[in-house]
Amino acid sequence: MTAPRNALALATALYVHYTNPIVRWNDTAGYVYAGKRIAEIGRPAYFNANNASIGPYFTFRSFLLQLQPGDGNTYWTYAIGFPLVLAASFLLPLPNAHLFVTPVLSLVGLVFLFTLGRMLFGRWVGLMAAGLLAFSFDYWAFSTEPWSDVPAVTFTLAGMVFAIAATRRNSGLGGALGGALLGFAGLIRYPAVLALAPLAVYLLIITRGKTRPWRAFGGALAGLGLMAALGLGYQAAAFGGVLSTGYSANYGWVPWWPMFSWANFIGNSPAGRGGYQLVLSSLWSNVQIGLIFAIIGVLIMPRAEAILIGGNILIFCLFHAAFLWPVS
Repeated sequence: MTAPRNALALATALYVHYTNPIVRWNDTAGYVYAGKRIAEIGRPAYFNANNASIGPYFTFRSFLLQLQPGDGNTYWTYAIGFPLVLAASFLLPLPNAHLFVTPVLSLVGLVFLFTLGRMLFGRWVGLMAAGLLAFSFDYWAFSTEPWSDVPAVTFTLAGMVFAIAATRRNSGLGGALGGALLGFAGLIRYPAVLALAPLAVYLLIITRGKTRPWRAFGGALAGLGLMAALGLGYQAAAFGGVLSTGYSANYGWVPWWPMFSWANFIGNSPAGRGGYQLVLSSLWSNVQIGLIFAIIGVLIMPRAEAILIGGNILIFCLFHAAFLWPVS
């Protein structure tokens, strides 16, 4: 285990060293403030004496929701998962603990990616996968500031590891933990739920012809159900409907452009280029020649693993290529 430990130690030193000591973007400031307010008063509320007049033009873009008009508060408009994680950091007796939430979760994510690779293909594959991700440009950039992208990846990987391990052992508790982790990833960033489809197909394939691990499957569904109930309950309370979110024209999203469309995919999105071009460019800039080897690897690996890995890559690439802002 010397090589994995040395690699993790190196990544830890670099990530901690390069963690930005200030919060410099509107989105990241919104996440941090929402977490701070949850820790202080139990809800993600923003108060400013000017909220009713000039407030919407000078406050955080992510606090656009009015639950009770006239109460002087505006509320967090997007997914609640990451502010909840940040809120826990504000309860710690450590100065600026919130700045290190994402770097720590990014390192935990590398550990779970290594574990997943080892479970599926062996130790060295896990080590290479974690190393490639650790020093890819975008993972690095999003790991050193309080963005929600990397935490969502970490919870997704953790959920996969626990779900697969629980399936192999038919553990109801492990399944519940895996389902809850995957569900919470969706509370951090909604698209994380897309990972459920390839994972479900993978689990069904590896258990075909055997006694189904119903305890593990039932536990996973229970964990997912709990997180889904929390998420849908929050959306109903905040936005007036279980399927309503802050991604609508009511909260600053442009009504004149569809959130997902073929136009975004082929090149007429507000981002200026085709979504498929931006996604491919992002993949190439991060892994370069490794992208070619990854495609070859998916083509030659066993079918179940190819569906799990290739399916996730394909689904997320197509999702972001058709999204309003493909570069996200």
